[in-house]
Amino acid sequence: MKCPFCKEESFAKKKNIMEGWKVARVVEVCALCGAELPQKETENPSGDERDARRAGLAAFLGGDDVEKVSLAGNADRDFCRNCANFIEHPFRTLCGISGDAADPMGSCDKFADKK
Repeated sequence: MKCPFCKEESFAKKKNIMEGWKVARVVEVCALCGAELPQKETENPSGDERDARRAGLAAFLGGDDVEKVSLAGNADRDFCRNCANFIEHPFRTLCGISGDAADPMGSCDKFADKK
């Protein structure tokens, strides 16, 4: 882009305008001269247009009828980290049965629930 202030080929970068410790607004400035560039006109649809767009998007995506997925039984608890044989150590996690390194999110057929 060509900067309207310094008349050089440059690019715009975003700059935060602060009020105290909070960002008041974000403006685009020229990367070479630092002049604030004129703001582009942004499209702000009215309430009716916004509702129409949301309805169109909902129709495209299938609406709000989304089924919630649930796990059956204790499938979410049968991980090594929930096993009575899981040994936690600051440097390694071990399986108390095999003595090998254990993945906390792993699972095996020797799972014993903690009591």
